[in-house]
Amino acid sequence: MSASQEKILEKATEEWLKRITNPKTRAHNEQVLAEFVAFIRESRIPWEQRFTIETLKDFQRASKCKKAAGAIRALSFFLYDQQKIPEPILNLPWGSQFVIRVINKRSNNVMARTLFLTLGAARENAPGSVSKARKAVGDWLNESGLAFPELVLDNGSGLSRETRISAESMGRLLGYAYASPNMPEFISSLSIAGVDGSLERRLMEEPYRYRVRGKTGWIREVSALSGYAQSLSGDVFAFSILFNNYRGMNVEMKAVQDSICRAVVDG
Repeated sequence: MSASQEKILEKATEEWLKRITNPKTRAHNEQVLAEFVAFIRESRIPWEQRFTIETLKDFQRASKCKKAAGAIRALSFFLYDQQKIPEPILNLPWGSQFVIRVINKRSNNVMARTLFLTLGAARENAPGSVSKARKAVGDWLNESGLAFPELVLDNGSGLSRETRISAESMGRLLGYAYASPNMPEFISSLSIAGVDGSLERRLMEEPYRYRVRGKTGWIREVSALSGYAQSLSGDVFAFSILFNNYRGMNVEMKAVQDSICRAVVDG
């Protein structure tokens, strides 16, 4: 690895660790990354092969660090977002990850509906249909212990007035996702407050910038913001704030959502 690449890795690691406010978590991740950097240097692994699932598995076999994958994968996403590596370490195929990022960060309703229909085709055999997609999602929720009796899935996009879910159920789903092996991929697909996606111009001020990741939704008289907020003490909270039949302006609903997020961050 060249001297310039060494500096890129050193600076990225330092910047990423600064964002972790919980002292115990930061200390653990610092130890993991120090051992990982030493491993890839001693193994003379080329830069383009350092952040791959194969290198991660080799490190896990050679290291005594427990719960090392999360820190290394998170750093890989940080480097990817800075365009320093071609792709992060994924649990999901890169094509799937790209689709999910576009849907969540850009609120692409056409792609969301297409993915919904594809799930039905994949689980219930082609061709896809709305009924097959509803059954596929419902079966997966039941298998995962996430039965939501009030849930109504209409067309798979964010534009239907028939779709229903409670804030409590959405919170349970977000908690399940956070504990999933695919958590880094999912969270990286969400908009970052004050940085990108549909939250780029919201919660831009410190200390709220970067601390909220979420998915927005809006149609007339309806507004939603669901995701995760990291408090100043380092704790991460799942949240879901849903407005229905609000006769005022969307900007008013957003202001309330942002105020709740600030309260969660402030602790």
